Amino acid sequence: MFYKPWKDGVLPNDRAFIQSLVTDNVFRQKGAIKVLDSIRDPITRQRLRYGEWEYAEDPSTLIEYDAINALFTNYHVKAEGKKYMAVDVARFGNDKTIIRIWHGYRCIHRDELTHKSTVEVSDRIKLLAKDFSVPRPHIIIDEDGIGGGVLDMLHGAKGFIANSTPMYPKETEKYDNLKTQCAYELASLLNEYKLHEDTEDTTVQEKLTEELEQVKDKNVDSPKRSLIAKDKMKQVLGRSPDDLDTYIMRMYFELTWIETGDTVQVTSYANMIRQSSGKGNMIR
Repeated sequence: MFYKPWKDGVLPNDRAFIQSLVTDNVFRQKGAIKVLDSIRDPITRQRLRYGEWEYAEDPSTLIEYDAINALFTNYHVKAEGKKYMAVDVARFGNDKTIIRIWHGYRCIHRDELTHKSTVEVSDRIKLLAKDFSVPRPHIIIDEDGIGGGVLDMLHGAKGFIANSTPMYPKETEKYDNLKTQCAYELASLLNEYKLHEDTEDTTVQEKLTEELEQVKDKNVDSPKRSLIAKDKMKQVLGRSPDDLDTYIMRMYFELTWIETGDTVQVTSYANMIRQSSGKGNMIR
């Protein structure tokens, strides 16, 4: 009775709609969030947990619900091939630095650091790279803000600037920025059950699930693809989507190009394998 008129701007002046999520209630019952998170129906969960009252089969959602759940049970994804590391460096006091290491498409390690200096974060990256044999050029660090200071201490590592132009000139016509381009690549691999998060930690699983559910296109009617703003994700989640950011950055290493005649076409390793086996067309 209140939400729709409020959204449409026709709610009478003597009435008000105040959005209140379970995370806003400091007196909520113990386990209330866990109960809402356990709702299997994605539509009901989005409405009751996140206040997305008009959520249905949301056309802006990039990753299928079943594909997100399968991320933790895709045991067929083997630890093989090259190793990579992605680092999302904490920007503010409540944010956490998240470090992930992949062996091919399988995430084999996750680190979470709190209240660490750039030197401490840099030292931890060096130690993990040595322990897991990750070459320096296969390390990517969020270069925005404090992450730039960490990157300066790791010669040879790559920096990720979310709002930079997409990789390769023609892709600027398709994607708003590099982060959007990588997010679409992530969605493609997840929807084809090609990634695996090797963890039994239910807290990590829940956080990553919640964040992957927020990977949405900002304007599905536009020919140019754009990801919803990080601030919007923070508002819904009640925190920064740090785990999601490491997955998006991992996709940087998947983007490559193939020459077709006089043109250059961007694809991914997964697409190249698909084409070489004669199975279907390009994802994009």
